Amino acid sequence: MKIKLYLITTILAIGLGACKKDKKPVTPTPTGNSAPSWSKLNFQGQSSSGIWVLSVTSGGKIFAGLNSGGTGGNAPLFFSTDSGKSWHQADSLHAAHINGNVYCIKQDPVTGTLLMGCNSSQLQGLFTSTDDGANWTNNPNVFAPWDFAFMNNKTYMVIGNGVSPAPPEYMLSSTDDFSGQWTNCTSSPAIISGYRLFADNGVLFMGGVSDPALYRSSNPESHQYARSDTGITFANAGTSYVKRMARIGNYLFTGTTEGIFRSSDGGHNWTQCNLGFTTNVNDIAVVGSDIYIALKDSAVYKSSDNGSTWQAFHKGLSLPVTFYCMTAIGNYLRVGDSKTSIYRVKTK
Repeated sequence: MKIKLYLITTILAIGLGACKKDKKPVTPTPTGNSAPSWSKLNFQGQSSSGIWVLSVTSGGKIFAGLNSGGTGGNAPLFFSTDSGKSWHQADSLHAAHINGNVYCIKQDPVTGTLLMGCNSSQLQGLFTSTDDGANWTNNPNVFAPWDFAFMNNKTYMVIGNGVSPAPPEYMLSSTDDFSGQWTNCTSSPAIISGYRLFADNGVLFMGGVSDPALYRSSNPESHQYARSDTGITFANAGTSYVKRMARIGNYLFTGTTEGIFRSSDGGHNWTQCNLGFTTNVNDIAVVGSDIYIALKDSAVYKSSDNGSTWQAFHKGLSLPVTFYCMTAIGNYLRVGDSKTSIYRVKTK
C-alpha cells in the first residue's frame, strides 16, 4: 500500500498519468532544496469565507477583497503598498460601514480608474476610484458586477442573473464617466448567467454558468455572439462554468469548475490539459512562459510547457485549503485562501 501511494504521488508531482474524471484530487508536496517555498504574509482582515480577490494596480498597490468581509469592525477591502508586508483597511469603505462581498477589482488601462464590484447590506453596485483606491464612489444604478474587461478603449462589465429587477447580462461604457453612461450589450437571443469576461486580440469572451460554457464577439455592440466552447465538455453541464482565462504566447487557457482547457486557434477549439485528475480551477496566473493554476481542492500547480505537463507547486502551504485567487507581480506569486490568509512565493 505504501509503495502504491508513493507511485501515485510521484506521477502527479511530475504531471504524468492518465486523466480520470472520477479520481479524487491528490496534493503531493515537492521535495528537494530547489523547490521554492511559500511564506505566509501578515494579513489581519477578517472574513467568514476568505479572500476572493487579489489585484495589483499599475502603481504597485495590492488590493485584497474579502468574501463576507467587514465583520468585527473591518472593511471588506484591504491594501498594501509594500508588497504585502503590511496591510491597511480601505478607510473610505470602512467609514461608510460597508461590509459584504468583493467580486472583482480591475484597473482601466487607459484612464487608470479602478473599478470594483461589491455587494453589501449598505451599498451595492459598481464602485470606482480615480486616486488609486484612496477614495471610492458608489454607482447605485448598477448592481454589483462580477467582472470587467477592457477592449478598444471601452470598458465592459458582466452582471450575473438572479437580480430583481433582472439587468442585462452585460453592458458597455464608451466614455470615461462610469456614473451612468452604460449601453446595453445583451446578446440576441439572451445569454443566460454570464459570469466572467476576457478580452484578447479584439475579441471579447464571456464565460457562462451553464452549457454553452463560452461565447465570443468582436463587436459586442452588435448584440451578436458566437459559441466558442468546442471541446469544452462538462460532466455537470448545468452547474459547471468557466472561471478564468489567460494567454501565453500562441495559446489561450481557460480554467473551469472541471479542469483547465487550452486553445491554439484563438479560442475556437479547446482540448483539456492533462493534470492527472479533474478539479476546480479557481484562478490562473502567468509569469514569463510559465502558467500557474490555483485549485479548489489541490493547492497550486505549474506548467512550463504550455499545459502539456504539470507539477505540484505548493511547498510551504497549509493544506488542505481552498485557494480562491492568485496574482502575479514580477517574479512573485500571491494566493488568497478560504481561511483569509495570503501567501507569497518567488518563482525564479
